[in-house]
Amino acid sequence: MLFTNNEAVDMIAVYFECLQNAALAQRVYRARYPNRHLRDARIFSRLVRNLRSTGSFRPQLRRHAARTTEDNIVNVLAYVELNPHVSTRAMSRALGLSRTTIINILEDHRKVVNAGMRRLSETNNENIENNYDQNLLKK
Repeated sequence: MLFTNNEAVDMIAVYFECLQNAALAQRVYRARYPNRHLRDARIFSRLVRNLRSTGSFRPQLRRHAARTTEDNIVNVLAYVELNPHVSTRAMSRALGLSRTTIINILEDHRKVVNAGMRRLSETNNENIENNYDQNLLKK
């Protein structure tokens, strides 16, 4: 939940007035500012932590390392090639990647995956035809 800077200053002032007791600060803040919405008492300590660590009331956004590295792309595509009917959940557990990362890789490389599926289908069709022909010859 975002607060204006004035609201954040008021919250911190109340928090320190209450000797950094978040539950008490929440009650005092609600009594003092009845028109302002405050869901959780932990917001007081979060505001102070953000202010001390970043110099701002707003938390700094953390950038996550890109999971779609070349190694991960190759691993996902090779896994699908070897196990074409595997679920993204099973791949996630086996490869140690999130399902979202796996889905993004599969969507970005859809042509490669579809070509592999076509090859598998053609191979299966050839095997079925060969088995059918061999069964006919046995009779």
